[in-house]
Amino acid sequence: MKLKRTYTMFISFQVIPKVSKRLFFFWALLFLCFSGYGQIVTIADISGLENGGAITVTATLDNAVAGGFTVDVSTADGTATIANSDYTAVVGQTLTFAGTPGETQTFTVTPTGDTDVEVNETLTVSMANLLGTVIPVTITDTAIVTITNDDSASVTIADISGLENGGAITVT
Repeated sequence: MKLKRTYTMFISFQVIPKVSKRLFFFWALLFLCFSGYGQIVTIADISGLENGGAITVTATLDNAVAGGFTVDVSTADGTATIANSDYTAVVGQTLTFAGTPGETQTFTVTPTGDTDVEVNETLTVSMANLLGTVIPVTITDTAIVTITNDDSASVTIADISGLENGGAITVT
């Protein structure tokens, strides 16, 4: 069995000229600023009542983006559909971020109230069209908006009485 030797090389910043040190830090700064280090915009899942008015959806930027940027948000049918008038579509609404870490932007999805007894319905919110920055920002997150049904049905049966051998009894 032959053993390999491993050598470790240490570079001392004392032997690198001042100009080279400055150039190294300048390139490192440019790399971090322009290649990004994980900037992500996320959209939180949310639910709201069918007859409860607009549902506010929140998009959050996790890390700083120098100079800010814009991103468009849109809705897409799930079990809630435009064709059934379950909600009003959001198409290419622009959110403007200043670029501050933890910054949030909001927009609304408006469900259309009805009196139909139905299951809870969902739609999807997505992002596209990142503009205004050279720093890569991940905008692939989506959110599910749940429209909670707030309609109900009831069945009542009136009290009745009849004789045992009196024939048919009508129930209403």
